[in-house]
Amino acid sequence: MWDDEIEQTKAHAVRANSVIEKFTEQLSHYTFENSGDRLNVALPLLKASIDIAAAATRLLTLDPVQYGGAAEAMFRPQLERYLRAVYFASPNLTTDEQVRAFLDEDKFKVQFDDLTKSVAAELVRQIGKPNDPLATAFSNIVIFEKHDLHGAVHGGRLVVLRYLNEWVAYNPWPLSYGTQVDAMLHLCILAYGQAAYLHGSDLIITPDFAKAWVEAMPEFAETIAVGVPAD
Repeated sequence: MWDDEIEQTKAHAVRANSVIEKFTEQLSHYTFENSGDRLNVALPLLKASIDIAAAATRLLTLDPVQYGGAAEAMFRPQLERYLRAVYFASPNLTTDEQVRAFLDEDKFKVQFDDLTKSVAAELVRQIGKPNDPLATAFSNIVIFEKHDLHGAVHGGRLVVLRYLNEWVAYNPWPLSYGTQVDAMLHLCILAYGQAAYLHGSDLIITPDFAKAWVEAMPEFAETIAVGVPAD
């Protein structure tokens, strides 16, 4: 059953996972000295966000029916870790006292919609132009989460509809379009870009990684070329 959807989902997942799992290695090129509270919050959250995407796409390469529901539900935690990383890393959005309260006591009371708006504004400020591919990708990610995945994390109506069939099994057709897989990959790119921003440097992209990245997402070829060392 769902043979076409399974193969299409696996193809999207293999393409994305081949890049996502390389982001950790690329992060090792950044050395952060004298890191304070902001970096001590942001860097673990950025890495955790990438790890979730690696796990979700890896599951989809194995079995989109058995693991599709789990992979779908993992998108929101990936997004929230990224949002919190940007939020606490930015002095424009948080005070030192708020960062310390989160680090010491896990205090965080910002609603999701307010958090996304704040981070969107911060990204535009960092990038310098609202129509940049990464700024556009972030907007699309938020729209996708709010309009297409509402309830996937909390066991809402969406989950019931995904499993409502004679086999009571996850129907992978939504994943077969590749929208969520691409969104997870885009979030990893944003997370990696945020790490570079916090480091105060351009993207560090080795030639081998650049090749894999361009093959997975040709639309970012120009952005990727900026960080690739010359021969």
